[in-house]
Amino acid sequence: MRVVEHLPGGEHRLLARFEHCIHAPDDEHWQDHVGILAAPEKVAQDIVGNAARVGAHFQARLADFAQRFSFVGDVRGQGLMSGIEMVSDKAARTPMARSSDIPQRVARQAYQRGAMVRISGPNMILSPPLIITREEVDVLVDALDGALAEVEASL
Repeated sequence: MRVVEHLPGGEHRLLARFEHCIHAPDDEHWQDHVGILAAPEKVAQDIVGNAARVGAHFQARLADFAQRFSFVGDVRGQGLMSGIEMVSDKAARTPMARSSDIPQRVARQAYQRGAMVRISGPNMILSPPLIITREEVDVLVDALDGALAEVEASL
C-alpha cells in the first residue's frame, strides 16, 4: 500500500509505503482511515522509524516472560505488535481453558498498574500506539511484569 499526498497541479508525493498492511474498512470512508496515516505532521514524527526502533526495544523487554512465568507459554510479536500466550501446561503448551480466570486477573492487575491490555481467550494482545516512546514502553512492560508476578505469586 502506498500513502501519497496530492499536490496542486495533479502531482503526487509518496509519503509512505507499507509492505504489510491490514485490510481497510470496506466502506466509503476508507480514505479517512488512510488519510490519518498521510497527515504531514505524522510523517514528520517518523512513525514508521519510531515503530521499528521502539518496537525492537518492546520485543526485547518481553522476550524473557515465557521463561520467568509458569503460565506464560510463549511471547510472539514483531515491532509494536505482540501476543502473550497463557498456558495450563507449559511442557505440552496446552492453552489455558477459556474458563480460567488467570488472563482476566492479569489484565486487572495490569490495569491497576496503569496498562490497558486486550485479552482474547488465553492470549494477551499488545498493540501500543505507533508513536509510543521508549520510556512509555518501559512503563507498559514494567506494569505487565508486575501484573504477571502478582498473579504468579497467588497460584
